[in-house]
Amino acid sequence: MSNKMKKKLHSPEFKFKVAIEAIRGDNTTAELCQKYGVVSSQIFKWKKDLLDGGKQVLPVTQHHLLTIPNFRSCMPKLVG
Repeated sequence: MSNKMKKKLHSPEFKFKVAIEAIRGDNTTAELCQKYGVVSSQIFKWKKDLLDGGKQVLPVTQHHLLTIPNFRSCMPKLVG
């Protein structure tokens, strides 16, 4: 018999929830580890994956926004 621990699989929703909490910074990583029963390296990886993935989800840059017709004219309405 092997004494190896089985790898626990976490759903994408769970990973997202934990990563968002880590990004918010309301709790320390140690507190999140205890709360969710995961190791700190896993939280750091999920946080990094979420932040890196966000670049793909939101690829629009300021340069792209400025080239959208009428964007400059509607900017004061958006900001103020």
